[in-house]
Amino acid sequence: MEQVRDGFKHLTDFLDLRMGTLRSRLDGYESSTASCRSCGQFAVVLDTGAWDLTCLLCARQYGTGEAAAWEFVGSSKHVSITDGGGDLNGCSSCGAYSVISTPLASSPGEDSWICFDCGSTYEGVCTFCDQAAELVRDMDMCGDCYEIRLGNF
Repeated sequence: MEQVRDGFKHLTDFLDLRMGTLRSRLDGYESSTASCRSCGQFAVVLDTGAWDLTCLLCARQYGTGEAAAWEFVGSSKHVSITDGGGDLNGCSSCGAYSVISTPLASSPGEDSWICFDCGSTYEGVCTFCDQAAELVRDMDMCGDCYEIRLGNF
């Protein structure tokens, strides 16, 4: 056990040192940085709209925002639709279907809704149109769906 403990001490020291060198690249992006599925560190910056999302710490490549979002939920679009499910939630900012709920560096203890294509964060997803958007207070729907529903009365 002593050897294992000593090994972990060196590993944590290395992670602290490496994350310290990345701090300048991560500062200011806390609300759009997810934890890597490989190394577990908050080092995947999502707000760039990149086609090649990569963990800044371990260099794990995720590909497009949509591919990364599917990997983060542990499935694929093909498997989801084949099993009778659907696509990921849509983003009201960029239109991509790559919005999921995951912990971010700004709030690691709770899940946040974020678009893996543009990095926009949302308070929730509309239960009627499945678009991530700012929801009407005390309701689970976006402003557009609320207007449509209200117009029916």
